Amino acid sequence: MCSIVFCIAAILTAENRGVPKFEVGADPTRLVVVREIAPTEVAPVPDGDYPYTVGKSWLTLSVQPAAGAEPVPPLLGTYQLRGRQLSFLPQFALVRGVTYVARTYSGDGPFGKPLAETTYTVPAAEAKPPTTVAGVSPNLPTLPANVLKFYVSFTGPMREGREVLERIKLLDDRGKELGAPWRDLELWNADATRLSLFVHPGRIKQGVNLREDFGPVLTPGRKYTLVIGTDLLDAAGQPLAREFRYPFLATDELRRRIDVAAWSLAAAKSGEREPLVVTFDRPLDRHLALRALAVHAAAGQSLLGQGEVSPDGRRWSWTPVDRWSPGDFKLVVDPLLEDLCGNSPQRAFDHDLDAEQVDVLPPLLERTFSVE
Repeated sequence: MCSIVFCIAAILTAENRGVPKFEVGADPTRLVVVREIAPTEVAPVPDGDYPYTVGKSWLTLSVQPAAGAEPVPPLLGTYQLRGRQLSFLPQFALVRGVTYVARTYSGDGPFGKPLAETTYTVPAAEAKPPTTVAGVSPNLPTLPANVLKFYVSFTGPMREGREVLERIKLLDDRGKELGAPWRDLELWNADATRLSLFVHPGRIKQGVNLREDFGPVLTPGRKYTLVIGTDLLDAAGQPLAREFRYPFLATDELRRRIDVAAWSLAAAKSGEREPLVVTFDRPLDRHLALRALAVHAAAGQSLLGQGEVSPDGRRWSWTPVDRWSPGDFKLVVDPLLEDLCGNSPQRAFDHDLDAEQVDVLPPLLERTFSVE
């Protein structure tokens, strides 16, 4: 099969030999313009690339100007000659909703008198619902005052850039915007639909100059509101459809590592496929929990199943692919698991060095349970 650049949909007749033709593939913004040059028009030349300065003497593609406006210069691109067929491939994709005009000349364009011209209007993009904030995690009525991060999910891809952190605000209980609450780190998932938003750790950790100079971002006992305004732009450059607000109350800071021993495990019975349900000692980072928990057989091999975390981050349920068999199993915890404040099973994100007790016991990363 010939390529889009070099094949013609129909054999050109003598009557339409100089008429430009558009060859459009699956993407309407990428096309090739072709014309046939008669043997009497120019001496034979070898097939191959045709110089731009020569090619535009025979064929051009331009944006169609408004009525009465000056002509628009031809688009840049590459020319190729195969036999008597000259083709032009624009260097850049065309713009949706814009009309373009292809013109042919007798070797004296683009300022000579055109032989023929054809227009092509790029189809406009399909209208899509305006982008909104799909939700924020965590989304609890109360949060520890040293909460480390928020995940902000959107209904469509967003425009990345440093201004994103400037347009997401934290307001106190008087409606006053808090100064510089975010770490200057913009982390998006692969399709730019979820932002990981970090509270500046320098204002969380005790004894750090930033906290000493400016104080913590959140104070226990006070109410705050996370505000994502319509000035945040999606990938198409359009503002969000509506403002998003998440109010919460800050409670005492949580500076203890995750206590796996305090988790409650409820296992199903042998012969069933009901889920194992694990209730945590505190709300956890839901996204990390989905990756950090697994079920193994007593011998150590990993079992296949589907895990889910409750919206409040307090429970994890795991449904096996096969029915439960009687015996002992292990819940295995990746040490990278974190709670809302960055505490892991191995260590607290931060602790008071002046405190009398510091948890130095080895971390617990496994829990055994039985199925009967």
